[in-house]
This record gives sequence, C-alpha cells and structure tokens, in this order.
Amino acid sequence: MSDKPINRDFYEKTKAFVVSALKLLISYLQKGEQVPYIIVEKHKIEAEGVWTTTHLPQPLYFEFVDRHRKDMESLPEYDDCITAMRTNTTISKHLDCLVGTWHSRSHMTEWDYLSDFLTHQLLQLPERVEFNPETFDHIYFDWEQFFYNDSILVKAFSPLDNFNSDVDEIDLGDGLRIRRIATSELEQLLGESRWSPQIPYFEVAQLKYAMELTYKTMKVVERTLTGVIPSPDVNVNEKFGKLITALRLFKSGIVGFNIIKTLKTLDVPVINEGTSGALTYKKFLGQTYTLTRTEVSEFKSFWSKFSKIDLEQPASLSVAIRRLNYAYERDELEDKLVDFMVAFEALFFKEGERGEFRHKLSVRVARFLEQEYDQRKQIAKKMSEFYDMRSAVVHGEKVNFSVEFVNTVEDHLRRSIRLFTERLQTFTHEEIVSHLDLD
Repeated sequence: MSDKPINRDFYEKTKAFVVSALKLLISYLQKGEQVPYIIVEKHKIEAEGVWTTTHLPQPLYFEFVDRHRKDMESLPEYDDCITAMRTNTTISKHLDCLVGTWHSRSHMTEWDYLSDFLTHQLLQLPERVEFNPETFDHIYFDWEQFFYNDSILVKAFSPLDNFNSDVDEIDLGDGLRIRRIATSELEQLLGESRWSPQIPYFEVAQLKYAMELTYKTMKVVERTLTGVIPSPDVNVNEKFGKLITALRLFKSGIVGFNIIKTLKTLDVPVINEGTSGALTYKKFLGQTYTLTRTEVSEFKSFWSKFSKIDLEQPASLSVAIRRLNYAYERDELEDKLVDFMVAFEALFFKEGERGEFRHKLSVRVARFLEQEYDQRKQIAKKMSEFYDMRSAVVHGEKVNFSVEFVNTVEDHLRRSIRLFTERLQTFTHEEIVSHLDLD
C-alpha cells in the first residue's frame, strides 16, 4: 500500500471532517451521554481443547454516530467532503447505489462512507479520546483501494478436520496455502459456532490447521438492483475440494472440511464476511492425517501437477475420485467397501464391458500396480478376497473383515487413481485397460 493518497484533496478534506466531528462526539460523551451496547460472548482459548467464556458489553458506536448525523452534516467540513466526493468521477460512481461483490452488496451514500471513519475512531475508547492519525490513514487507504480498483482482494478460509503437521505453513502457490490456525481465529470460530449447525461448538478447539485461498474478485456497482446475481470469479469450494482430494491421494489418513469463510482484506463495510457449508456436519473420524516436514516438498511437487488435471474427464476417473471421496464420509466399513468397488470398476473396466469381473479386476489391478510376479500374485489374491466380500455385502450377508484389510484395499485404490491421472495425460482410458490384458 502506498503511503501517499491518490486523491490528496479528498484525503485532506476527509481528515478535517473526522477531526472536527470526533471532537463534537467526544464532547457529548464527556457531558454524560451513553453509548448503546449489547452483551456478547467472548471466548478465550486457555490450552488445546480448553477455553473459557465470559459475557461482556459491546458498544454500538455506529448507532451513537448515526444518532448525531444531523449535527455532523451541519459541519462546514462535511460539505467540503461531499463536494470532493461528488466532483470526483471515480468516487462519485460509488454514491447512492449498490456497492460490493458477487457475494453481497450494500446501498451506500456519502454519509455511510464518512461515518465509517468516525466509528473506527471511537473503537479506541476509552483508552484514547482523541483523533488517531494512524487509524484514519488505515481506513482511508483501504477505502481508496476500493474506490480506485475494479477488483478486490479477498480470502477464503476453511478449517481442516483431523489434520496435523510439524510445519506452520505450506505454500502451494497461486494464493493457496495450508497454515496453522491462530488462537484468535479459534476464539472467533467458537463464537460463530455457538448457534450454528455447520460445525459443532465442542469441535472447534480441536482444529489446528486451515486451507486459505487469496484471490481477486470483481467489484460490483449497480444503480438499481437487477436481480441478477453475479457469478463468483473463483470457485473456492471446487479449489478446496481438489486440494482435499490431493491430500487423500497422496497418503493415508482421514481429512476433510465442513465450512468456508469469506474474509475481507480491506477494512470497509461494503465487503461482507460470511460462512457457507453443508446443512449437516460431516464427521471425519479415524487416523489423523499428518503431513510431516519431510513430506511437504514431495506433496508440493505432486500438487503442482495434480492441480492442473481436469478431474471430470474421462468419466471413469471422475467416478473413481468421487467414490473415493464418498468413502471418507462413511461410518460403516461395509459402505466404504462398496464405494471402493465402484471406483475400481470405473477405472479397470471398459464402457459396456461384460464377462467374469472377479478375475479380470484382480489381474488388471495386479498388473497395473506391480512388475514382479510375487507382488502381483499378492495383490491379485487380495483383490479377489475384496471382490468376494463386496459381493457378500451387497447381497445382505454378514461378513467379518478387519480395518487393516479395508486400509489395504484403499491403498491399492489410491495408487491406482494416482497412476491413472498420470497415464491419462498420454493414453486414453480404453488404451490403458486394453494394455493390461495384453501385458
């Protein structure tokens, strides 16, 4: 950010107004006028998984400022600001209209912009009861970035469930990273989750890491509400979903996400923060997904290639990946087995293929994953057992199998999908499967 304003005239006139208006507002407080407030819950993380909750008054300074709107508008400095805003072609197009992003828009007037400066100044009370030039500059330059740019930088933040690491940050490029969650962010999540079904209150303090994507979104300025909702510039859910898939394909371990928070990088009220997620909370229980320092470099290399692959084509790959991801949300091992089999069949059978599936699947997977005869023999045996168990499950028979067996099958599927994503860059799906029969 530059330390010199683009619009020096507006900068000077706005500062003069804020100084004058703030003196007037403080004089009302010194005469005994009260600021309205509400009681809010505040959470403090004491240790991992441990927090305390207190109830504190939160002053509503914006209501106090708005209560004295006529007094502020009667100041000569206010008229100077209005003139500076209306005569500037860039700023004036943001007046008395809907302003924001595809996510949300607000109707903004001259008063809405200028009163925001006063609210931020009052947030320093009672520690400071005078004009703060640093606070003014911070807000002014954020507004100027908003006015003089067609796009806005925002962040998407999504806590990772059941994830751990021994590094604080993993930079994946293009604004995407995995990073440790700050204590203050956990405390805020505790407050937000108190009445939300998207993430249980008691689960929040267990979170350690999050995915974060920083990207640009187009600014929206509308004179009238068109009823047309602009499309998002970046499909954040798709981006985070692909990263989760990459993590699951890279190594074993249960990892997932439930919510995505939109965070603003400019401290201006027209950019609203929000949280989205499924209607129900998904539990990701099991082996903690741990990405160690020694694995980070290899994963980043894998992601740089995987992130460029279209996972929707061919359909066989799309089905296999979708079923692998479904399995991570299953509570019962039998359901996981069914998902795994659908994924294997999508990968290793041609469209419309008929015949003896058990033998074909066992041999094709073995040939695809290994070169040595003994290793192929072991995989073929395991896949035959898997096929038989899956058949028994879908026919309602009671089957006993261990978690270790399911994990072994999952590992074979994981390796198979990874190899297919590589070979599909050169060969078609049918060519890959046909080659296995002739090997």
